[in-house]
Amino acid sequence: MTETKMRVLVTGGGGFIGSHLARFLYLQGNYVRAVDIKFDDYIQEKYCAEKLQLDLRPWENCLTATKDVDKVYNLAANMRGIGFITTQGAEVMHDNVLINAQMRALSAPQGVRGRNADITLARNVLGWEPEVSLEKALAKTYRWIAEQCATDKSSALQ
Repeated sequence: MTETKMRVLVTGGGGFIGSHLARFLYLQGNYVRAVDIKFDDYIQEKYCAEKLQLDLRPWENCLTATKDVDKVYNLAANMRGIGFITTQGAEVMHDNVLINAQMRALSAPQGVRGRNADITLARNVLGWEPEVSLEKALAKTYRWIAEQCATDKSSALQ
């Protein structure tokens, strides 16, 4: 391995895409911390410098995950299987919004210099631009989650 370039965090690093991204970054000489609630062992060889088994819904675990990293690739998501996802949509969405919001909020205060939310490549290569502002999209998502939670609660009462 060459000299370490960056300290990188890959959340969701135990899943298929996350583990392959972690391996790609690790083989480039980066110090890679892979964090996930469970590791599925898609890759048998060493693909990161550090593995942490953490549930990223608690704030404290997000603090632990982001400590001393330069860049965050946030792929963590509640993915308990298609049966769960299709029947518990509001819970899945809640967990994923929570994880994403916390990882986004923690990046700057912890000294993280970069996040994977940069759309420059999509803009330059594909000419893609978002059609809705981040603020409007978050407000719409929040309203949808609230509606789904209310529906789930009323269904549980019947």
